Amino acid sequence: MRKKLVWVTIGIALIVLLFIYLFFFSKPTPFPTQEQLIEEMNQFFPEARAATIQESISIDERHTLVPFISETGDYGLSYWVWQKRNWRVDRIDTKGGPMVWEINSRKPSSYYFVWNINPNHFLQTIDFFMIRERGYRVIDGKETYYPRIQLKTNVSLQDQSYGVLPLPEDWVTVTESFLKVSPPAQKDFFFNQLFPDQHLFFGWSAYDRLGNVSFPTELNGNSFSNGKLNIDYVLILNEENLEQP
Repeated sequence: MRKKLVWVTIGIALIVLLFIYLFFFSKPTPFPTQEQLIEEMNQFFPEARAATIQESISIDERHTLVPFISETGDYGLSYWVWQKRNWRVDRIDTKGGPMVWEINSRKPSSYYFVWNINPNHFLQTIDFFMIRERGYRVIDGKETYYPRIQLKTNVSLQDQSYGVLPLPEDWVTVTESFLKVSPPAQKDFFFNQLFPDQHLFFGWSAYDRLGNVSFPTELNGNSFSNGKLNIDYVLILNEENLEQP
């Protein structure tokens, strides 16, 4: 009787392990077709009014970015995640202004700039920045100075108005150094209301074909999310916000 009970217990344990593997760790199935994407997006967020899928951009095995064009001509972004044995849309932005998708908030190498700019704005390039303002403070008689950090990278919009850009390696190194000194419970080390000078933020500047600073006239759209993704806003920066070498 005891031997039989042991085998029953082992059998149940194997079934549970198989269920966990199939439900949480099984490899993703092929990505949905464009028709399926549009249908699910409009069910998830009817205001998206998705009409055309521009591309499905695989970020990794379980995360895909899908830029789209709406019925009204807006250029938006949708974020897809493989979870519970299905591809699911977890967030939709009706306007495709630059954002940072943090696949794993504690792993900067998993951060990606994402964007989908309406080509009718005739922008040529985007400069992305990661900045920490210089600052000075005194606590318990101890003086601390924080030098400014300003890192820049850029992308061309000449051939394609949407895209994905991983965080550059030197940015990853800087961000990881902040993670090492940030309290474990502090998820968002990019913004801090008490000591904003100590923390990083992302920004962007855009330029037209003449090299002049230019931004889309319409950037504020609607978003809908299940709240499970880590998405950081990228702030608009003008020349007065930047330091020149």
